[in-house]
Amino acid sequence: DEDRSTSKKSSLGSKIPVAVKSHWGQYWHKQNGQKSKRKITALWAIRIFFIFVMILLCALLGYLAYTLLNEQEIKMARTQFESIATRAMIQAKEDLRSRVWAGITLSNMVSELYPNAEQWPFIEWQGFETAARNILETSHGEDVGFVPFVDPNNLTEFEDFAQNLYQLIGLPNNTAVKEWGFGVWARDKTVDPVRIYHDTTAETPYNSPYNVIAPILRTDEGFHKVLLFNVHSQAFTGNAIDSILTCSERRRNQYQAETDAEKDTLLAGRYPTMPPNQCGAFTDIFRNNKLGGRWTVGNFNPIYPRNDPLKVVGYIPAMTPLDNLLENMFPSQVTGITAVFETDTRTVSFAIENGNAQLLGEGVHIDHEHDDLPNTIELAEPVELFSTDDGSNITKTLKLSLICTHRFYETYQTNGPIIAAVVVACSIVLTILVFFLYDFYVRREFNAKQHLLEARRQFMRFVSHEVRTPLNAVSMGLDLMQSEVAKSLGFDSPTTLRASYDMVDDEAFEGSERTLRSDPSVGFGGGSISMPATNNNNSNHRIPKVESSSSLASLEEMGDIKISAMMAKSWFQLSQEIQGNAQGAVDILNDLLNYDKIEQGKLILSLEKVPIWDLVEKTVLEFKVPASSKKVVLGVAFGEETRTAPRAQYLSPDIRNLCVAGDPVRLSQVVRNLMSNALKFTPSEGSIRVQAIYVPKTSDSAEEHFELQEGHMFTGFHKGSLHIRVIDTGAGMSPDQVERLFQDGVQFNANELQAGGGSGLGLYIAKGIVMQHKGTLQASSDGLGQGTTFEMILPLWDITSDSNEEEYDVELCLPTEDDAHTMTFTAPSIKLPKSKLKVLVVDDVKSNRKLLCRILENKGHECHEAVDGEECMTMIEATEGEETPYDSILLDYEMPIMDGPTAAKEIRCTLLDDAINIIGVTGNVLPEDVQFFEKCGANAVLSKPVKIAELTALWENQGILENSKSSTADERLRIHDV
Repeated sequence: DEDRSTSKKSSLGSKIPVAVKSHWGQYWHKQNGQKSKRKITALWAIRIFFIFVMILLCALLGYLAYTLLNEQEIKMARTQFESIATRAMIQAKEDLRSRVWAGITLSNMVSELYPNAEQWPFIEWQGFETAARNILETSHGEDVGFVPFVDPNNLTEFEDFAQNLYQLIGLPNNTAVKEWGFGVWARDKTVDPVRIYHDTTAETPYNSPYNVIAPILRTDEGFHKVLLFNVHSQAFTGNAIDSILTCSERRRNQYQAETDAEKDTLLAGRYPTMPPNQCGAFTDIFRNNKLGGRWTVGNFNPIYPRNDPLKVVGYIPAMTPLDNLLENMFPSQVTGITAVFETDTRTVSFAIENGNAQLLGEGVHIDHEHDDLPNTIELAEPVELFSTDDGSNITKTLKLSLICTHRFYETYQTNGPIIAAVVVACSIVLTILVFFLYDFYVRREFNAKQHLLEARRQFMRFVSHEVRTPLNAVSMGLDLMQSEVAKSLGFDSPTTLRASYDMVDDEAFEGSERTLRSDPSVGFGGGSISMPATNNNNSNHRIPKVESSSSLASLEEMGDIKISAMMAKSWFQLSQEIQGNAQGAVDILNDLLNYDKIEQGKLILSLEKVPIWDLVEKTVLEFKVPASSKKVVLGVAFGEETRTAPRAQYLSPDIRNLCVAGDPVRLSQVVRNLMSNALKFTPSEGSIRVQAIYVPKTSDSAEEHFELQEGHMFTGFHKGSLHIRVIDTGAGMSPDQVERLFQDGVQFNANELQAGGGSGLGLYIAKGIVMQHKGTLQASSDGLGQGTTFEMILPLWDITSDSNEEEYDVELCLPTEDDAHTMTFTAPSIKLPKSKLKVLVVDDVKSNRKLLCRILENKGHECHEAVDGEECMTMIEATEGEETPYDSILLDYEMPIMDGPTAAKEIRCTLLDDAINIIGVTGNVLPEDVQFFEKCGANAVLSKPVKIAELTALWENQGILENSKSSTADERLRIHDV
């Protein structure tokens, strides 16, 4: 439907511009030259863009080559790192294990030396320092001690024992002496400065469940300031002590539940699930002041007296500095590895430089560039000796992670990736040089395709013009014949005559005659007809019965001519069939143009607020007469699924006020297509039901803003959807046919089912239009002979306007650069619509002029003829100063000497006549042709064949012709369909 574009009202009619500029010819020549220059500029822009892309590709490929080779080097570095890290971690785990065994050895020694639990905590062990240093030397350890568990009730007795012991082994007199004297002590870190106090209650700041004091009784160094410090008073070591006590308690409980044989095994220390350290625990990472503030992890090994192996009486703390653990783990050339020790609550990092560990600090300290390959090992795993109610573990986890940093990778980097990137870049530069040779052939091919495309468009323009032009004469001739036959038979119009035939059976016409009254003023004749009563029961439609007598002589004398009523009806129906076939040819041309637009995605919608209920009703009622002629029952229903009405006006205001944001012309086209197909495939005595059902939206809709025609902004709320169903009792379809129905060019059993043929593109185009309205179009059928149901679903909106329509002016004639002035004209006064118009018909085809003038004269208009644009200009100039200038000019497009667009430009710019109404009439309906005609000054453009009803409605809409009582709302609605 390229004709739709002619519905746009030019600013020349209803919106008269206030400024008009001259020099149309120079402007249009300049515009054409600018278009050509723009094309050349666009091609060079593409070439420059291609070169730019190639340069970008050069950089990209060079980068990829560099990256790939660099990745290979990184992969090699990763392999080396994994090998180094694996060996280092194995060694770290073995070193830590040996230090754990040193503590276990000391705990076993003291349990053998003091096998009775009653002796504890009063243990002298005068050779402890010597034994500890010997074990540390073999295990590479640095710090061990001896800590008995003391009941707070026995604290005074224990302190006296400790003081005597220190004097016995020769320690200084100030050993474990504080401001308040000698005794077990602890630190209160909640105050500043830290307060040292005499710990006699065993209370802990972390709420330990055990009321026990754990003073450091001995160290491997002998004298040290930490002697008699209550290790249980601080959380990071006290939690490890609590773990030992908990494990031992569960161990004792399990022993009591075992059999005698299992008890013997347990007492022998060979319990299957028992680890070597028997409830040993690791502390959290902490700064060891005894070792100069080095980050340390402690391993506490419980002491069980040999004669009472179920009672824990103390433990041996073995301290391992983390930097000491990293010694001798890496070759001397290794640099760029970060070692991270972590427990559940603390993390400490070391940097490996030339095989030695250097403290980075607390937390993880890495450069994050190559930290994606951390190697992690659990140096101390959480061992659960006995099940717990909550499934938790009672020992700490100590992890060591080795992370590769950028400095490690630098050792393996070479210049290979850079060399590869340069080689790739040179290859791309060579490709760019080859492109210029290739571009020559591409341009030649491109120009050939451009010529082919232009030839195709010329062919479409030629076919459209050469088909529409003769069809214009045929269509107007048939319109004229039908109109004059109707008047000769006494009817006001062909519509009235058609309705009379539809309401009377054919039998009523048999034997009846009609008299054609001779009257040269109306062509075939005019006047009235008497209709005496017949035997037909319908008294409102009685057919006259007259004597049959006529001769050729009476025809020559133009007297009254009597013809058979059946013959008159046959002539009238034959003319309608011919006109329908002519319109079918035009429809096929329109389908081809719409198909091309949909394929290219260029079908443009003119969005408006569409009163969809009225549109559906009016469009369906167009098929009432054709359906009645075919004896097909046509029914319409509006409303909801549970309640319907026969007319849209009976709907509730809430439903009827809902609109569709769409193109009314395109939507009417879809409905007409569905109705036409249903009527085409439904046999006589069948039925067609049309349902327009509102389905509300179940959820609340959000506010949406969108722009409709002419830039108006609207706010809409999605209220649901409209389901338009067209249900017929026609030929039906098979499932395979339903599946292929909406493909282009599909026709099923065309010879058997379709009368009148078709392009097979209607449903394909209809679905494309519906999809552009964000809707769906689908079909269903129960099978061949069972009829078909088409359903179109469109979103319904409650739309309110956000902006008022703005007035605007359009410049019709643009100046050239040489113009030094602008000619300004005052808008003429608004003219009232007339009942009869003075029309100038300009067409180089004589038959088109004669027929159009005759039809318009029958409507009461005054018509004049011109052969081409030049004669048109002469006749308009001749009417200057007259009281009755031309009200409208019907201007053909293709004419010799001066064509239609050129004549329109001359009228607007040379004659400076901006008030006259110009309607373009053309067989060229390509969008660019229509737009060109409008830009040249046409108020609107009608396509051939011209329909008088559309022309009349267009004049009425533009305000130059009074609204006729006979013009229907449908005709006004279809103004845009041109």
